Amino acid sequence: MNKHRLQKIHKDIDKLSKGLERWKTKENLEENLEENLKENLEENLEENLKENLEENLEENLKLNIKISKIEYYKYKLYLANKARKNSNEYVLELVNICKRYGDKRIFNNLNIDFPKNKIIVITGPSGVGKTTLLNIISGIDKEYTGQVIFSKDIGSEKFSYVFQEDRLIPWLTVYENIAFVLKSQLQKEEMKQIIHKYLRLVNLYEDKNLLPKALSGGMKRRVALARAFAYESDILLMDEPFKGLDNDLKKQIMDEFLQIWNENKKTVILVTHNIEEAEVLGHYIYKME
Repeated sequence: MNKHRLQKIHKDIDKLSKGLERWKTKENLEENLEENLKENLEENLEENLKENLEENLEENLKLNIKISKIEYYKYKLYLANKARKNSNEYVLELVNICKRYGDKRIFNNLNIDFPKNKIIVITGPSGVGKTTLLNIISGIDKEYTGQVIFSKDIGSEKFSYVFQEDRLIPWLTVYENIAFVLKSQLQKEEMKQIIHKYLRLVNLYEDKNLLPKALSGGMKRRVALARAFAYESDILLMDEPFKGLDNDLKKQIMDEFLQIWNENKKTVILVTHNIEEAEVLGHYIYKME
């Protein structure tokens, strides 16, 4: 563990020292901590923290540092209270995410909070793990350590996803491509109204019966956006959604995207390497290096 990380841990430990003075012995400390966690932590946080926090802390701290058990429990309580405090403000939180590809370290104790009903942009150069981050959030990638903690009012944790590629089904029309992801959610008439609404928002209503091969690159992007917003989800993930578009078309589609978002203000996590896109679209911008 690097020196900076160690200093941060001990700084956090010091903040809790005054509150822990009344716990004079090891037995008293453990008893009070158990009561505190049972009384104050939400059930989902308690399950996540109890299962994973001890393992992650031991992996990160036990390797190079001899840390006393009292310090370990102080730090555990600090992380638990931080997660509980923010649970009503954020749609999800990443806590101590570590990820490797072989010998290459992608994330080392990454911590990010994602506010509800905002557009959060993740930016940075190619190869820093932006797409990997989306895959961890969505559950596509499960080979990591750490925790992805969702707000309890999200429920089923459903995602819609705009990939770098349009991923339209070539033998289905524009209308049918959107209907394909909605038919398990909605009755036929309601589904028709939803599809027509979003096709009008992206100016493709008149093209609803065309196959993907008849569409330009920009039109395909707009179908992908309409499909992602039409799908009833808690979080929309977007991976370089404007990549490869010329500047005029990009501006047009970004304007349409903001118009759709204002109609349906769901949480959006958008990945891009383009700083201009980040500044135009993002309420919050996280830069990865």
